Amino acid sequence: MDAIGGLDDLAEVLKLPKRIDGTPDWKPQHKVATAETPPSNLRLAVEATLSVEGVTLEAIKLHAAASKFEPQRKVAIQLMVLHRGRWRPFTRIDWRGSPHKNSKDPGFEHHLRDVGETHVHRLADNAFLGWPGIVASKEDLPNAAPLEELGDFAALLSLAARELCIENLTDIGEPPWEASLTLP
Repeated sequence: MDAIGGLDDLAEVLKLPKRIDGTPDWKPQHKVATAETPPSNLRLAVEATLSVEGVTLEAIKLHAAASKFEPQRKVAIQLMVLHRGRWRPFTRIDWRGSPHKNSKDPGFEHHLRDVGETHVHRLADNAFLGWPGIVASKEDLPNAAPLEELGDFAALLSLAARELCIENLTDIGEPPWEASLTLP
């Protein structure tokens, strides 16, 4: 695939069996707590390029993030597309994060439903935004479908590997979580 230029291209990328290139590591997203980023919001992230049959997908990447001080909670795993110099998510799985209520698309099966803390924002469920809405909007993917509760991080990776069609996604390992901070 030479270039990504529409929703059909993104849908095709989703179906292709992909592999993570190299061995990406979890890294802090914020190094120091500030008024804007209190310790409870410090995040860990891993980013990786992906390939199909040995060819790197230049405009697609995997991005996963987790709360540093909340083990087994607040994890997001998403595929992102590069468009005009900005990375934008086009499908995401949220695990034990914030509850999500669908409110943008009255035609969506789960419209006005709280889909819970564990859910998936599929490209197909957000296609009503069109290409400009996916790649140019400041708004995140508004529609999500509920997922069954997953027992642990390994189960999340297995589900994400199937959902995102990434053969070696389970190799990224757990984030280096730390015990919860107790603030006075």
